[in-house]
Amino acid sequence: MRFMLITKTILLSTALIITACGGGGSSSTPSSTATPTPLPGIERPTNTSCIPPTPDVESGSVILVDAFPSLPIVAESMKMVQPLNDGSFWFLTTRSGIVYSFSNDESASELTEVLDLSEKLASTDNSEYGFTGFAVHPNYPADNRIFALYNDGDNSARATISSFSVNTTTKVIDPNSEQAILTLDQNSRYHNGGDMSFGPDGFLYAAFGDDQQRSEAQLTTSLYGTIIRIDIDSTPYAIPNSNPFDTGQALCDSSANSAGQTCPEVYAYGLRNPWRFSIDTQTGSPWIGDVGESDLEEIDRIIAGGNYGWPIMEGDQCLGGGTCDTTGLELPITVYDHDTGVSVAGGYVYRGTQSPSLSGQYIYGDIFSNRYFSLPADSSPGASGTEIFDSLSASYGMAQGNDGEVYVLRVFSYTGTGGIINRVAADNDATVYTMADNLSDTGCFNVGSKTSTDGVFDFDNINPLWSDGAVKLRAFAIPDDADITVLSDGEFRFPDNTVLMKHFLNDSTYLETRLLVKHPTGWQGYSYEWNDAQTEATLLTDGKTKDVGDFVHTYPSPGQCSICHIGNDASLGIETLQLNRGYAPLDMNILTHLTTANYFSSPLDTSNLARLYALDDDSATLEQRARSYLHSNCSGCHRPDTSNRVNIDFRYSTALADTNTCGVDASLDDLGVTGAQRIFPGNADASVALLRMATLNTDDRMPPLASLSVDSEAVQLIRDWINGLENCE
Repeated sequence: MRFMLITKTILLSTALIITACGGGGSSSTPSSTATPTPLPGIERPTNTSCIPPTPDVESGSVILVDAFPSLPIVAESMKMVQPLNDGSFWFLTTRSGIVYSFSNDESASELTEVLDLSEKLASTDNSEYGFTGFAVHPNYPADNRIFALYNDGDNSARATISSFSVNTTTKVIDPNSEQAILTLDQNSRYHNGGDMSFGPDGFLYAAFGDDQQRSEAQLTTSLYGTIIRIDIDSTPYAIPNSNPFDTGQALCDSSANSAGQTCPEVYAYGLRNPWRFSIDTQTGSPWIGDVGESDLEEIDRIIAGGNYGWPIMEGDQCLGGGTCDTTGLELPITVYDHDTGVSVAGGYVYRGTQSPSLSGQYIYGDIFSNRYFSLPADSSPGASGTEIFDSLSASYGMAQGNDGEVYVLRVFSYTGTGGIINRVAADNDATVYTMADNLSDTGCFNVGSKTSTDGVFDFDNINPLWSDGAVKLRAFAIPDDADITVLSDGEFRFPDNTVLMKHFLNDSTYLETRLLVKHPTGWQGYSYEWNDAQTEATLLTDGKTKDVGDFVHTYPSPGQCSICHIGNDASLGIETLQLNRGYAPLDMNILTHLTTANYFSSPLDTSNLARLYALDDDSATLEQRARSYLHSNCSGCHRPDTSNRVNIDFRYSTALADTNTCGVDASLDDLGVTGAQRIFPGNADASVALLRMATLNTDDRMPPLASLSVDSEAVQLIRDWINGLENCE
């Protein structure tokens, strides 16, 4: 059976909704931890079978979307970069030496000039000189430096890598803070500087052309025709120990690179004009578009120490079409001839989520033909790119956001707004998750013995969500190479490919098994209905109800589950408050077991954690039991940062006076009670929170989904608690 999840942002205005699809979610920071005393004999079992299937992707056509339609047009946009730790804004650079900042908001309409290096640049007329490289320190804003690669007009157009300091509040870059890091003399107006980027390793990579000195590209005693890698956290820089040609020798620069020594900066060589390059954020591999000479343009995936052939080869052919010795040369991943384009611009490996069919595809283009192509990032040399779209105008290069989305920067010379930055998108892309038709085939549950499979963790919480009287059994499974993050408020953040499993029973008869799966696109629920023989459960494609005698059981549709379980953090209800309890099958506290078995990303100190209380816990106060019930059954929606249109916060940790309920007039509907309040201290009959729990009127009922009967025991408990309130303190 197939469910199609369109990976586009969906805004729901549905309010006051709580569903029994799973267990509540709010954004918070990781919890503080202390290392517990390990307990012997407790190990995390291997999960070999309860693993969601790999999704299929139905591809749409690839298009360009105007990413910031209200931004003013600037001429010759060159680079667009986000700080690694701050996706709220962009830096945008131009070839002429101007740097702008702007808000990462589709409605952004203002470019703020934050640096002007135009007076320092060599003339860009009839040359390839310019401000070509820009990078932000990966520890920004703690380290507030940006790095620029430009051709210095005051020093014979030498290629210069410099750092500048940024005011992290205004984003203004101080031109007087320049510190030159590395320079390289230029003898030609072409093949001068190139691109620049930090890798996942924290080192700075930069590209230099061959300066039209062909033979230099085959020398590791020169920085011409190379990709270099340096550590800029030393002055002026240091050489990473893993650089392929580092043997502890002196640094190379304009004064030393002809001294005959191997340059320790060199990471790869044999390049002609690596104008644009990027580093795959997932693999750390640099990808380069190396501009060819007469016949071929090439794309290279760079390895440390690799020789990419120029000028022995152009693309995958010996230069001039003759024969040559290709021993030890790295062949390009793909090439194209000059009937297709004449100046390649390297791009990016797509690691975004908005266009799943592009996932893992390297996207690149040609500056002058305006044609763009893609190929799988794991392609071997000799692969062919697939043309995916044409741009309406030339582009010097592309960009990638922290979210993995890819952009094309278009070259304009006129004024106006919009069109300067296009986002690459697969129109009508859909991710299709195919779940097993039978529960027995999911690998999560043994339908014969009614037991979870190996690697699935069974548990029970303290105060369960009301589900019309059904008995519920719970379990979860996470991938072996992943763990759970516990936030400071006790919420669990599960990794991708988590499966939460809940069984609904009438006494001992299984009615439904519900799997809530955290796909990379977010949570999705799948409901399996058990047959009367109790031998199998089959996947439902839509919601339904079933009269089981004692009550009517609701099987939610996938869409109903998604009303509450939206995004990546909406598992609902699995938290320290619910699991801080003894559990007989484990013979210990659940959290203690999970901590000792290394389910958590950091050890959890369970000694002083708060907890909820069961409805029938006679050892707890009336208030503790009432607030626990409201937390379990209401706070999934009624808390900050949810679709909560009345701004109520029913979390157990929130003081009653701060819940925006006690003594607060009913704002949506008084349900026919004059003077009603959300919670009226001492007067349960005038308290809308209780009245909504006690009614089956579908317009007023809380919770409105998967609940067709009243929890009379809870209603009485909440009634007694409200009537006993003297005030809201």
